[in-house]
Amino acid sequence: MGDRANVVVIDSYPQDAHPKEAVFLYTHWAGYELPETLRSALLYGKSRWDDAPYLSRIIFQEMIGTSKSQTGYGISSRLTDNEYDLLVVDVARQRIVFFPESTYKDTGFATLSEVAGVPLEEYVGKEQEWPQEPD
Repeated sequence: MGDRANVVVIDSYPQDAHPKEAVFLYTHWAGYELPETLRSALLYGKSRWDDAPYLSRIIFQEMIGTSKSQTGYGISSRLTDNEYDLLVVDVARQRIVFFPESTYKDTGFATLSEVAGVPLEEYVGKEQEWPQEPD
């Protein structure tokens, strides 16, 4: 049981234009709230939108709040557990992408550039919800 979701921060792209490296910020209990949590973090961290290391920390800090629990949140270089589309923060292209987990499992982020995204400015300007509720 849980409400698992991930924010994925992608910093830059190699010459072939497909991101190969990412940081996965995981929540075990607050998945459904994650789009709004991300929006709040982006509003606060607007001056760091082009600085992936700082922006990642700001997002994760917003996710965990004051929690000092040894469980419930994690940071990884891979997808560990998930129930929703991945919330991809594409720092290089300044956009948010709701990226299907099934697509990620099939091709990684090779097709990320083909998926419609939302510019950061637009994303923080309105309340966000998941495209679909989990089963």
